[in-house]
Amino acid sequence: MRFKIGNFKGDFFGGLVCAVSSLPSSLAYGLVAFSPLGADYLGFGLQAGLYSAIIVGFFTAIFGGTKLLITGPKAPETLIIAATLAQLISTDFYQVSPDELITLAITAIFLMIALSGLIQIMLGTFGIGRLIKFIPFPVIAGFMNGSAILILNSQVWEFTGIEKKGSLIDFIKNIAQFQPLTLLIAAITLLVMHFTPKFTQKIPGSILGLITGTLLYQFLKSINLSSHLSSTIGAIPIQLPTPDFLFGFMVLFQKGFFWETIIRVLPGAIGIAILGTITSLLASHVISELSGTTTNSNRELIGQGIGKIAVAVFGGISATGTLSRSLANYNAGGRSRLSIFLTSTILLVIVLVMAPVMALIPKAVIAGMLFALAFKAFDKQSVILLVNAIRNKDVSLTIHLSDLIIILSVTLVTVFFNLVIAVGFGVAISIGTFLIKTSKSIIRKVNFGSAIRSKKTRNEEMIEILSSSGNQISVIELEGSLFFGSADVLSVKIEELAKQDVKYFILDMKRVIDIDSTGSNICEQLYNRQRKQGRYLAVSYIKNHGKIWSFLKETTSLLEPEHETCIFPETDLALEQFEDMLIKENCHTLISHIEISMEKFPFMRELSRDEKEVLHTYLDRQEFKKGDVVFRQGDKSNTLFFITKGAVDITINIDNQGNKIRVSTISSGTFFGEIALLDNTPRSANVEASEDLVTYVLTREAFETFKEKHPTISIALLTNISKLFAARLRAANQMISELEK
Repeated sequence: MRFKIGNFKGDFFGGLVCAVSSLPSSLAYGLVAFSPLGADYLGFGLQAGLYSAIIVGFFTAIFGGTKLLITGPKAPETLIIAATLAQLISTDFYQVSPDELITLAITAIFLMIALSGLIQIMLGTFGIGRLIKFIPFPVIAGFMNGSAILILNSQVWEFTGIEKKGSLIDFIKNIAQFQPLTLLIAAITLLVMHFTPKFTQKIPGSILGLITGTLLYQFLKSINLSSHLSSTIGAIPIQLPTPDFLFGFMVLFQKGFFWETIIRVLPGAIGIAILGTITSLLASHVISELSGTTTNSNRELIGQGIGKIAVAVFGGISATGTLSRSLANYNAGGRSRLSIFLTSTILLVIVLVMAPVMALIPKAVIAGMLFALAFKAFDKQSVILLVNAIRNKDVSLTIHLSDLIIILSVTLVTVFFNLVIAVGFGVAISIGTFLIKTSKSIIRKVNFGSAIRSKKTRNEEMIEILSSSGNQISVIELEGSLFFGSADVLSVKIEELAKQDVKYFILDMKRVIDIDSTGSNICEQLYNRQRKQGRYLAVSYIKNHGKIWSFLKETTSLLEPEHETCIFPETDLALEQFEDMLIKENCHTLISHIEISMEKFPFMRELSRDEKEVLHTYLDRQEFKKGDVVFRQGDKSNTLFFITKGAVDITINIDNQGNKIRVSTISSGTFFGEIALLDNTPRSANVEASEDLVTYVLTREAFETFKEKHPTISIALLTNISKLFAARLRAANQMISELEK
C-alpha cells in the first residue's frame, strides 16, 4: 500500500488531533478491561488500552477498505473482555496456582481477541459481514444502553472515592464514606468533556477534561488535602510493543490448555467480532458519505481482523472503527490513509515521551471521563421513547412498542448477565425479526396507469388514451428485502399481471432496504423475459452510485448503456416514459416531437373560422432548443404559452444553492404560464425545454386588448383554462384516493 503525500499537512494535523483526542479514552477503556484483576494490574490495563489505539491503526491503514476510518477501543468490546476475564479467574478453569492462573487468563483474553480478528477476516472474505445490516437498530440500541450502564456501574466507586467492596448494594451501604473532593474532580472532568464541544471544536473535550481534572487534583494535593483525595493511576510500564503473547499462545498449547481455552473464549470472540463489525460498518458508511470517498466493507472487515490479531500478539485490547475519532481526523484536515498511519505514529511518540506525566493522572479523572463516554453512548432516541411511553405521550406508541420491548430486553440481559449472552440474545431477536419481516410479501401495493399518472401534463386526447388503456401500465411497489426468500413472489406476480394484459411494468424500489444476488438476478431475468415477450420492465428509485445501484452494477447488466431506459432515479420518470410509449402505440400523431396545429387545442373547436383567424393575429410563434430556459422563478414576464411541439419541465427552487425539484412536465396540445397572465404576478416556477419546443405566445398586453375587442373569444379561452384547472384537480384527487387505499 502506497501512501499519498499530496495532502501531507492536512493528514498530519488530522493525525495529530486524532492521536491527542484518542489518548484519554484509550487509557480509560484499558483500565476497564483489566479491572477484574485489581489495582496491581492497573498499569498493565492502561498499557493495553494505548497499544490498542496504536497498533490496529497501522494495519487498517494498509489493509482496511475505508480511507479515513480511525480505530480505537470501544465500550462494548471492552466490557466483553472484562466479563470474560472475571469469569476465567473466578472459575479456576486451569487448576493452577493463583499467580499462574492470572497469567494464563490474560493470555486467554488475548487469544480471544485474536480469534475475534480471525472471525472478522472470515466475515469479510466470504462477504458475510453484510448480514450484520439485518440486525435491527433496537438490538444495537440495547447493546449501547446496557454497555453505558455497565460502565457507570464499574466506575461509580472511583467517581465518588468510595473503596470498592462488591455490588451496588454495598455501594449504597457505604455512601456516607464518599469523598467530596474526589467527587468534585470527577464531576468537573465530566462537565468539561460534555460542554467543551458546545463552545469550541479546536480543543478535544476529552483532552481539556483530562487536563482540567488533573490540574485541579494537583492543586488540591499541593494545599495538603491529599487525605481527602483518591490516588493517581501511577506509573505506566510503557515500552515499544513486542509480540510477547505469541509465545504465550504457545505456552497454552504446550500445557494442553489451547483448545479448551478456545472453546471457553469463543462466545466472547464472536461477540467482539459482531459488535466490532456493527460499529466499524456504521462508522465507515458515515465517514465515506461525508468525505465523498468509496468504501469496501469486506476489505474493511479483513483489515480490522488483521489488526485485532496483531494487537492481541502485542498485548493490546480489541479496537474497532470509531466515528468520533474519524470525524476528528476529517475535520482537522485528514483526507487519505496516511492520516490513519500518522495517528498511530504520533500517538506512539506521545505515549513514549509523556509516560512519566501520565502517571500523575488521578483515578477520579479517568472515572469522570468514563462517565462522560457512558452518557454519550446512551441511545437518546430510545430514552425519549421510554419517557414518552411512561407518560403515554407518544401518539405512535403502538408502532414503537415492539422496538421499546426489544431495547429494554437487550439492555436488561446486558446488565444482569453479560454482553456475551446479550450478543447471542440480540442475534436471536434479529433472526426472529428478520423471519417475521421476510414472511410478509415483498409486494406492498400494485397501482395501474389508469389511476395514477406521471407529472407530465397532456392534452385531452392523450388523457383519454391513458384513461382507457392505462391498465396496461402497472407500478409494483416493493417493500423490505428483495432476497432469495421473496424474489420468486415478485416473479409470480408479474406473470399474473401479464395475463391481465399488462404490458409495462415498473418495480418501485423506494422502500427496498436490501437486495441479494438472487434478487438482482430475478430483476435481470424479468427484464429479459418481458423484452422477449414484447413487454417492458423498468426499475425505479435506483440512485446513481447508491447501495442498490452499486450492487446491480456488480451482479447484472441492467446498468449497461443498452439498457439505459430500464433504470430510473424515481418512479415518475419511468411512468412518464411508459405513458409516452402507450400513447405513441395508440396514436402516432400525438407524440410530442411532431408539431400539431393550434386547431388541436380544445377551445379552438368552439370558435368559428373567422374567430380562429382573429386569435392567430394576437399570437406570436416562439421556438426554443432543448435545454433552453423559457423563464425563471421570480421573473416578471406574464405571457401565456401554447405548446404545439415538444415539452417543458416545470421546476421550483428549494434552496439558495441552485437545487430544484421537478413539479411536472407539460407536453404539446396544452399550455403554461396562465397564472401570471391572469394575476400579473412574478413567475412561481422555472420552465425549461425538455425537448425542442415550438410555442405560440399571448402576452398580457395583447390579452387585455383581445378581451376588449373580442369578449366572446376571450371567454372561450378562459373557460378552457378553467376546465384544464378542474381536470388537473380531479386527476390529483383521484390519484391521492388511489394511493391511500
